[in-house]
Amino acid sequence: MIFHRIWHRLFGSKQEETSFYILMSFLITFVVARLIVYLIVEDFLPDIFLTIKGVHIHHLSYGIFLLAWVGFYCLVYANTAQKLYKTAIVYGIGLGLTFDEFGMWLRLRDDYWIRQSYDAIIVISILLINFVYLRHFWARLIRFFARR
Repeated sequence: MIFHRIWHRLFGSKQEETSFYILMSFLITFVVARLIVYLIVEDFLPDIFLTIKGVHIHHLSYGIFLLAWVGFYCLVYANTAQKLYKTAIVYGIGLGLTFDEFGMWLRLRDDYWIRQSYDAIIVISILLINFVYLRHFWARLIRFFARR
């Protein structure tokens, strides 16, 4: 698995590896989703949007279904580390698809390029980066202030 090799080459620790899988799949999904939508809107790709009875099904919907499936799967079936890594990747994909269209979800209007979607991606990326790279720093900081 490519994420596994990247993680161990950069850090060598398994402790935050699941969070790293989520972060990488989230960021890749966001970039790929934005790129595909842009290419379709600019007529570089054919229209592959799913439309049912005149209703366009946004990829936000696919993300919600993936997040629901991963939540159920993890609660009921995921009992090994290998399954956890795979579900972390699917979770990151669902997170990327869902929050790529966060502004549409928040405003309830069909405006894909809305600012809140970018804000949500930035906030979630910062949180995930903190979980992956700064977890020990925040734990030490909390312990430091809890002692005072």
